[in-house]
Amino acid sequence: MAPSVDIRPIPPAATAAIRHAVLWPALPPEAQLYDYDYAEGTVHLGAFVAASSEPVAVATLVRAPFARPASLAEKERALDACQLRKLAVQTDLQGKGIGTAMLAHVVALLTPPAGHPPRLLHFDARAAQAPFYEKLGYRVLDPEGFTKAYGGAEPVEYIRMGTVLR
Repeated sequence: MAPSVDIRPIPPAATAAIRHAVLWPALPPEAQLYDYDYAEGTVHLGAFVAASSEPVAVATLVRAPFARPASLAEKERALDACQLRKLAVQTDLQGKGIGTAMLAHVVALLTPPAGHPPRLLHFDARAAQAPFYEKLGYRVLDPEGFTKAYGGAEPVEYIRMGTVLR
């Protein structure tokens, strides 16, 4: 049974501990925040479960164009775009529906009202997590994978994924 999850906005600094623990443990928590975390319009979300005073999952939404527009269908290139960054769920709570709940919340926030133009939601997914996102209806937007490595950690393979929200 999935835990009850309360998802709400959080300050940028509240994302650092989970980013450090789950995504890039080789980087200290104070190095987990970037310029985009403080950019106007950036939204940070935290998921809280019963009696938790700290978030057990985090996600960041940044208004940003897709990095490789040539890989998109022509009609998708001009869409308003939002990038999901640094989605992370506390390791001991992964597989319990919290990440899925976070993504559903993101979609609800970003889906344009009826009669408004669609919006592109995109993100850099760890290649190992691509099946999770595909199961939820996201698709590969650019077949060319790439790697990221921070703080001396082993490189991690990524693939650009997303969906058009209508």
